Amino acid sequence: MSNSLFPSFHSHFTTQLNQLPRSIKNDIWRRLTTRKYPLKVEEASSIHPVVEELLNREVANYLKKKDRQRLKTTANSTPGGNDTLNRLVLFEQSLSEREKEMTDRENLLHQREEEYTKKLEHAKLEIQKTITNKIKMENNVYLSAESQRCKTNMIDS
Repeated sequence: MSNSLFPSFHSHFTTQLNQLPRSIKNDIWRRLTTRKYPLKVEEASSIHPVVEELLNREVANYLKKKDRQRLKTTANSTPGGNDTLNRLVLFEQSLSEREKEMTDRENLLHQREEEYTKKLEHAKLEIQKTITNKIKMENNVYLSAESQRCKTNMIDS
């Protein structure tokens, strides 16, 4: 068990690991080996898709955090930087709201398209039924007319 306390990631993950501080590496290792369905130490130490996914996600989160910190530091040291930073945050929020709005509209359009497709299919079936019924009716009229004609010919003969 003591072996599982010290991270021993595969050398394949060196580039990701070099971007992270020791505390995050330890936390990732702990999560991998002590979660609800833990990986065995051998699995966590090998090239495993779960390990790679977790490392990539943590590297991305860490880099975003560092970028935000750099941006705040730059904004605080620049005259008027806080105003610019605040405007940038508001702009990002409005962009995300617009993106959500557009996604909602896209989903609504997709739903309407599906509804109209179903209505069109239903209308096609109704038209086919109507045509089939009309053809049957015309056939019946023709057949009864022919049978009447045959009966008339038989009586005349």
